[in-house]
Parts: sequence; C-alpha cells; structure tokens
Amino acid sequence: MAKLYITDLDGTLLDNTPKLSDFARYGIEKILKANIDFSIASARNIASLRQLLGDVKFKLPVIEINGAYISDYSTGRHYIVNSIAPDICTGIINICNKHNIRLFVTSHFDGVDRLYYEDINNDGMRWFLGDKTEGHSEHAQEIKSLKDILHEQIVCFMAISNEEAMTALSREIDEEFGNLLDCFLFENPYSPGWFWLTIHDKSARKDNAVLELTKLTNHDISDVVVFGDQSNDINMIKLNKLGATGIAVSNAIEEVKRHADKTIGDNTSDSVIKYILAQENL
Repeated sequence: MAKLYITDLDGTLLDNTPKLSDFARYGIEKILKANIDFSIASARNIASLRQLLGDVKFKLPVIEINGAYISDYSTGRHYIVNSIAPDICTGIINICNKHNIRLFVTSHFDGVDRLYYEDINNDGMRWFLGDKTEGHSEHAQEIKSLKDILHEQIVCFMAISNEEAMTALSREIDEEFGNLLDCFLFENPYSPGWFWLTIHDKSARKDNAVLELTKLTNHDISDVVVFGDQSNDINMIKLNKLGATGIAVSNAIEEVKRHADKTIGDNTSDSVIKYILAQENL
C-alpha cells in the first residue's frame, strides 16, 4: 500500500541551525514529484514553516502548532482549528498572573492568525519575538490585557522562563486542567537556558492531527510512517500501537526511542529523507 510519511521539523527533518539542507530539499522535491504522500507535523506556525521550508510544493495539508491547526501550506487556510475553551483560557491567565509569568498567545480570528503578548520581561521572550525563523513580524501585537481577546479562538499559550519557574507552572496547570490540556516543557535548543512551556487543548495533539490527516487523504493507519525526536512527538510515535510505524532519529530523547519501532540516523545527516528515498527506491 502507498505510504503516508509525516515528519516533525526541528531536531528531526532540520539540522541544528535550524535549516533544511540542500540534500533534504532536493529529496523532498523528488518525493513529491513521485506523488508520494509527505507532510509535516510541527510545533511551529505556518509563517515559520514557510520561513524555513520556502516554496516546497506540499500537496497535502500540514500540521502546525502541535496539531492546533491542520492547514493548506500555500494559502494558510485551516481545515481544522482546535481551540481552548474561554473559561479555561481565563484560568490559565490567572495562574500565570499569580506567578508573574508573561505569556504569548496564539489565536485565530476573522480568518487571520494572530500572536499577542502583554509585555516582555526576559531575554528568552525577546529572543522568541526577534527570531526570524519564527515568522512573527506580520502578526505579533502587544495588548493591554490578554483577557480582552478571549472571544477569539485561542489555540496556544506559551510561557518562557527558567527551568524552575516553568516546571512549577507546568505542574500547577496540569493539576488544575490536566484532563483538558496538553503541556509540553522543553529547553529551547536555539536559545539555551530558556525553557518553553506550550499549552494546548487536549484535542490539539499531533496524534489526533495525524489521524485526521489519514481521513483527509483516504489512508489507513497502517500506511502511516511518522518521525520525531521530542516529547511533543511521543503521542504521534505511539500511533504504532494502532498500526502506524513510529521512527525516532538517533538524537531523540530516550522516551521517543523507547516507543519507536525503529531508530535511524540523526537530524544532521538528513536521515529522514534518506530513509524515505530508500523505502521508495528513489
């Protein structure tokens, strides 16, 4: 049966710059010209994907913001939006205010993706706002109160601080809303020392998005091959329990490797693209 290949981006498809190598770009073009189904499942938004991947002619929708959106790459139109209920958003903001933690909030409203923040209070946040690969220049907006935007579809909260503060915040969010939200805590590999906590609705997960993508493309779960490296990829890798194939790159965290069916080379060796090309005899 024809395969559906879905790969994470940072630490999996991209090198550590982060950049898509010339070989990987050539390989993706070859894969797409052969009409092999190939897509991306990333924590990044569509603007950031375009910054990094450029004019790749994706035929399938891509998964962005950890499954909050399933989107058309060329137009940015969302097929699916998984947002957080307004009352839960209020609770998240209240907890963060109590800890003096500032937030970035990603939303969708009136057909436009938006990024809001109240103020910037550390260098980790400044790095995020200024990083060109994040693609914030068109839609980042400073506002007086995040509670003023709760009528919009809020898809992600992100906090950036030191490890101790983010671990404590993650624990409290999980205790209050654990059955309703997914939180991912990780150190930013491109800005060492700063830890990011992303908060999504429980439905906004890569595994759920992959299942939706199989429906949109008329694939069976047994056709699916996924690649990942970090904690936000684990639920996607664990789709192997339903019949998919989960593959870890060798630089992946141990938990990803433990759940994967196979471990291949690292992200700096174009291992994902080499694997697909070999499997498809290209």
